[in-house]
Amino acid sequence: LELGTMESGGPLENVLTGPIPSTLGLLSSLGKLSLRSNQLTGVIPTELCLLSQLQNFNLQKNQIRGTVPDCLGLSSDKA
Repeated sequence: LELGTMESGGPLENVLTGPIPSTLGLLSSLGKLSLRSNQLTGVIPTELCLLSQLQNFNLQKNQIRGTVPDCLGLSSDKA
């Protein structure tokens, strides 16, 4: 499996702990990513801005802090 060819990921519930890996930004073909219901902590890495195909990103029920990077396209009228 080449990192650049993966198109979707999840659900990985109650498996992941710690910060969101910045290396996820290498998955250039990723269109959907669900990291819901884990024990993820910290901030959303700006490297995820490299995911130009990303249309669906779910981080519900984690311990993320900070703001969503502007490059991920979330604005107050979409929230």
